[in-house]
This record gives sequence, C-alpha cells and structure tokens, in this order.
Amino acid sequence: MKQVRFRVGNLFGTRAIFGQEVYDIVLCRNLLIYFNRELQDRALTRLKDLLATDGLLLVGPAEAALPRLHGFISAEWPLAFAFLESEPIKAAAPTTAIPVRTSTPKLNKSKPVLRPRLTVGKENSAPALAKPVDQVSESLVAVERIANAGRVKEAQEVALAHLEKFGPSAQIFYLLGLVQDADGAASKAAQSYRKALYLAPNHREALVHLALLLRKQGDHSGAEALADRLVRVQKRSGT
Repeated sequence: MKQVRFRVGNLFGTRAIFGQEVYDIVLCRNLLIYFNRELQDRALTRLKDLLATDGLLLVGPAEAALPRLHGFISAEWPLAFAFLESEPIKAAAPTTAIPVRTSTPKLNKSKPVLRPRLTVGKENSAPALAKPVDQVSESLVAVERIANAGRVKEAQEVALAHLEKFGPSAQIFYLLGLVQDADGAASKAAQSYRKALYLAPNHREALVHLALLLRKQGDHSGAEALADRLVRVQKRSGT
C-alpha cells in the first residue's frame, strides 16, 4: 500500500506545493462559496489540474452549480455532490419514478406529530387531521435524493408535486431553486430562492445560492448585498 503524505499549502500557490502526482479524490466542501467569481474560477482550474483523469471532486451543496461551469460532470451518486471529468458512474435507478409517498408513512416516535385540528361549528363532523410531520419530511428527502442523483428534471416534478400536496415552505422553494439552477433555468431558480427567503429571511443556503446566481448573471451589487446579509446572519447565530 502506498504511503500517505500530508502537505500544507495555498490552493492559489505554485503547483509544486502539491507535488507532481495527481489525486484520485479531492474534498472541497464549503470553500468556494467564500470566493468571488474570479477566485472560484481559479480554484476550480487548479482543482481540475490536481485531479487524475478519472478523479472525483466533492463539494458542498451550496457549490453544486460551480463545477459544471468548468466541464465537470455529475457522478450521479445519491446524497453526494460529486463530480467527474469523464462519464459519470451510473447510480442504481429507483423502482419508482416519483417517490413521493401518498400512503401513511411509519411514524418516527422521536419527531412530533401535529395535533388534530377541530372543526368549529359542526358538531357531527369528524375532526380534520393535519398532515403528519414525517410525511412532509419524507417528501422533502425524496426531492433531495433525486436531485443528488443528478436527475434534475424528475426532481423538479417531485418538488412541484410536494408544493401542490403540502403547500409552500422555505425548504421546498430552496430545493426547487436548486434543481432549476442545475437545469439552467436561472430566472426560475432566482424566483424560487427569493420565495424561500421571503418565508425564511435567514435561510443560509438560499442566500448563498442566490448570491452565486446573481454574480453569474453580472449583478455584483445584488450578490454583495446578499453576501453581507449572510455574514450578519452568521454573526447573529455565532457561526
């Protein structure tokens, strides 16, 4: 087995810092979001140079749109934002096209269930039950799972089905914006991110993605305003 070597270096330093060899896997989670567009381009160019031909680049969910701009291809691995320079390794297809659950799911005892909502003024009518929290959560997880697998068209269909069934929420608008962004529908993605922020003004992922999208569209002032807003949110939360 080859020896493991550790090096400390600046990503923007000389190539010699990293040695002459190339790397099979590069983990680069939540680094690119702190750079402006020029530095993002420089970083991805360097990371591409460091990777082997069949190497794997892993980034954070807020950075998933960036590698595609430099020719990377989604590896289509569930629950991972992984990218290859060559053809992706195909993940096993699920047995159902749109895995949004319509039947009553098994309840997780660790999560609360909304209490029944009583109907006022109708003595003989049965109480109207609210949707179980687990059912909403599992539907959101289904959208994420399909999006992580790189099936953006299908993910959009599932997200819209979730909206119709459960109504609006910041998380579903964020996920919808994410897959619209990955599909190249920038204007629709921006609208979805803004809806997420309307419902949850401190939604960090929506702030990051909308800032990246605005910067890509040339709206640098709008992107900087969102970046400043994100900094304030992080300071208030102590992160």
